[in-house]
Amino acid sequence: MRAETQGFSQPIQQVVLMLTSLLLVMVGSYFMFPSVAPIFLSSPYLNGIILTVFFFGILCCFWQIFVIIAAVNWVENFALDRPGHEFSDPPRLLIPLASLLKGKKSKTILTSSSLNSILDSVATRLNEARDITRYVINLLIFLGLLGTFYGLAITVPEVVNTIKSLVPKEGQTGIEVFDNLMAGLEGQLGGMGTAFASSLLGLAGSLVVGLLELFANHGQNRFYMQLEEWLSSFTSIGIFGDSENVDESTSNGNTSPIISAIGAQISELGQMFEKSIENNSTTNNQINSLSKAIEEVAGSQLTSSKTVSSIDGFDKNSIEKLVSSQQDLNTLIKGQFGERSTRDLENLTRLRNIEVQLSRLVDELANARKDALSELRSDLAQLSKAMIDLARNSSKG
Repeated sequence: MRAETQGFSQPIQQVVLMLTSLLLVMVGSYFMFPSVAPIFLSSPYLNGIILTVFFFGILCCFWQIFVIIAAVNWVENFALDRPGHEFSDPPRLLIPLASLLKGKKSKTILTSSSLNSILDSVATRLNEARDITRYVINLLIFLGLLGTFYGLAITVPEVVNTIKSLVPKEGQTGIEVFDNLMAGLEGQLGGMGTAFASSLLGLAGSLVVGLLELFANHGQNRFYMQLEEWLSSFTSIGIFGDSENVDESTSNGNTSPIISAIGAQISELGQMFEKSIENNSTTNNQINSLSKAIEEVAGSQLTSSKTVSSIDGFDKNSIEKLVSSQQDLNTLIKGQFGERSTRDLENLTRLRNIEVQLSRLVDELANARKDALSELRSDLAQLSKAMIDLARNSSKG
């Protein structure tokens, strides 16, 4: 099972893209901070919470990449059988796979149900990490909106107070009324600054974390596909299907070695069938040669049957021996090819035709023998009658 791991690769490209994105964000923030610092400092507590969540989202994205790096290292160490890999703890992402492959060596073969179970478990763990970053993105958007509403909640009362302060009271001068207007506008601007700063910081943070999550997800998907290809390289299709009973018995650990052994035997049987198919052509050629030889024998027997009538010493034992030899030949042919599979049905048909022809030859030979005997008896009867007549004539003379 120590398959090659050429398909696995570290997510170096994703790490470079993530670091480049963070570097660009830091450079842009450095140049923009002097102009927007008063706005952000108007609500330091809320903006501090948003920044804390933002940095937590960044750490989650990089943690996903670090998990992929650790998983790739573990798979490479296991597949290449590097010294000391038995003592290293598998990453949380590959705990199901490590439990299945624990103690197994080069003879480990996964079934399709085991492959699906492992891939489903890995996909579930990847989705759990993605859910955290997605929640962080939504939380940043929520905090930005919360800051917006908080700023509006500060601005609206300040507008009302400013309008009320414009009404001059007894003993107030115009300068005092103007001072009240300035104080009200300052409070309104502070609330608007809180709203804009929180909204901008939350939306910008969600955008950056979403971009980092996109790169991290790309690395996770790439690892998932590579893991699927690697596991598929030593996965066999089960002969019993993926029924629930088979899954239960496999989970108990009782029948998986038996299924593996049966699969190996079936593979060997398939190779034997392939060799049998290759030998069919040779067998057919041999059968054709045998058929030609039998036809030659049949031709010689036909020639012999034509000369039987002219042979006076042709006895019954010779005929019976010939018939017996033909029966032995038929029995031998049937014993050799009678147990062949359905693929040799055509050959068996040809042998039956040959048997029929031989039977016809035997019948013709028997008929020729009967004709010869009848003719011989007729000649003997005529000869006897002639001798009797001759004897009578000689006695009379």
